[in-house]
Formats: sequence, C-alpha cells, structure tokens
Amino acid sequence: MIAAEERDFVRLLSVSDPGEQVRLAAQHALRPGSTDTDVREFFATGWMAAAALDVEIFRLRTQDAGIQYHAVIPRLVADAEAAELEARNAGEAAAEQARLVAARAWATTREKAEEARQAWEAERQLCLEQARYWQTVKDRATAETDPVWAAIVTGAEKQRGGWTTETTFAGDEAGRWAGARDQAQQGYDRMTTRP
Repeated sequence: MIAAEERDFVRLLSVSDPGEQVRLAAQHALRPGSTDTDVREFFATGWMAAAALDVEIFRLRTQDAGIQYHAVIPRLVADAEAAELEARNAGEAAAEQARLVAARAWATTREKAEEARQAWEAERQLCLEQARYWQTVKDRATAETDPVWAAIVTGAEKQRGGWTTETTFAGDEAGRWAGARDQAQQGYDRMTTRP
C-alpha cells in the first residue's frame, strides 16, 4: 500500500518538479481514478523515464540553438574581419566610411555572441538546478526505509550525473561565446578608436 506521504510527494512533484515531463508523469499518476498501483508505477519506472525524457528534450533543444549560433557567429566574425581588413587597406578618402562599416559588423557580432552567451548561461543555470534537485532526491531516497524508494537511489544518481555533465557543457558554450563577444568588442574598439 502506498502511504499518504508518498502520494503527497508525488503531488508535490506534479507542481514543482523542475522537469516538465516529470511534472506531467506525476500528474498522470494522480489523475482522477488513479490507484496505488499508478503511484507505485510512477516510483518504479515513470519518474525516471520522464526524467530521462527531460534530459533528452533539453539536449535536442540546445543542440538546435547551438547549431544556429555555430552557423551564424563564425560567419559574422569572418565578415567583420574582412570589413576591418578593407578599412585598413582603404585609401584616406574611403577609410572613415570603411571603418564605420567594420565597426557596425563588429557590433553586430558582439550582440549576437552576447545573446548566445546569455542563452547558454541560462541553460547552465537550469542544468545546475536539475543537478542539485537530483542530489536532494538521492539523499532522500538513501534515507528512506520504504521499499518504494529503493529503486530511486540509482536513478537519481544517474540523473544528477547527467545534469552535471550538461552543466559543464553549457558552461563551456557560454565561455566560448563570451570569448567571441570579447573578440568582437576588441574589433569594435579598433575601428572606433582614432588611429
């Protein structure tokens, strides 16, 4: 028999779990007409299956965003470098206009790189929250004596480890785009500072 405490915990997850798929799975386990079997199934397989789906959805979403940034920003950098080279090689009459064009190119690059950095920093924070959450789940599961929690320890550790890896990846991406932003700022400064 499922204790009221376990049912209350699933109810808490249904509204406050950081993963959308876990929230939906918990809501399903508590749907009108559900039984102890539904709640037991949530603890046994549904919770971890939904958590794995949350990770997969995160990876697909960030992969799509990453592809866009990797397609756009290096091209913007190349265009800005070309515009700067043209400004450096322009005759005196055209130099001022060429420097303005190059400065705009670097400014556009800086803005896009900062957008990417902010997006990845937000993803890093989300991953960090998930990793912390799964550590608390593991801690609770380890402390529980009820057999309902027995299978949760391994799954929670796996989820914590996965989100920790994703935290590192998102942090690396945020760092990459911070570097591109700084490079663009330096280019902008070169083109807007009088020679």
